[in-house]
Amino acid sequence: GSDAERVAEILMFLIAGHDTTALAVAWVLSDLAHHAHDQAELRAELHAMPPAERSKSALLAAVIKESMRLNPVAAGGSVRQLEQALPLPGGKAVLPEGAIVVVPFGVLFRRPHIGDAPNEFRPRRWLAGGPDADRLADVHPFSLGRRNCVGQALALAELHTVVPMLLAEYEWEVVQSPRAELFLTNKPEGLMLRAKRVTRTS
Repeated sequence: GSDAERVAEILMFLIAGHDTTALAVAWVLSDLAHHAHDQAELRAELHAMPPAERSKSALLAAVIKESMRLNPVAAGGSVRQLEQALPLPGGKAVLPEGAIVVVPFGVLFRRPHIGDAPNEFRPRRWLAGGPDADRLADVHPFSLGRRNCVGQALALAELHTVVPMLLAEYEWEVVQSPRAELFLTNKPEGLMLRAKRVTRTS
């Protein structure tokens, strides 16, 4: 491609990655602000770890995964064109070759198949040995295959760095709950949180 095309792609990565990761952070903070017990539990785990190790917290990873399951930033999901006909379960219908298929993450990730209370924020379902572990293998907010999100490694690195920093230093309270605004992305429209600096005794 031309230099102009390369510049356009770089700008797309920067802008799309910045906006979507910021929205993911906002949803994580919103979920934790709405669930004070989970917030306090994660903060305690983070405070028990050296700052340089906090990004590796298992509970942190579970909180991020659960928030992205309930509030995937790309809630509209993936759009794919079938390379071959696809029989549907039950054998009563077949999607023809060339059909355009939309897989809406916002619906897919809340199916009863996921486990108990699929519409509730329950981060511990993601911890090793949890009862829903096998079912959660279907949850891929960055999609799969050749056309998955090219920025997922950077986005996850940012989430695992920014969220523990914000949570270790501040308590988050809900001032105004969000409503999901779905267009190109899933925005927590109207979300207002209050941050209160954590006081720690030595």
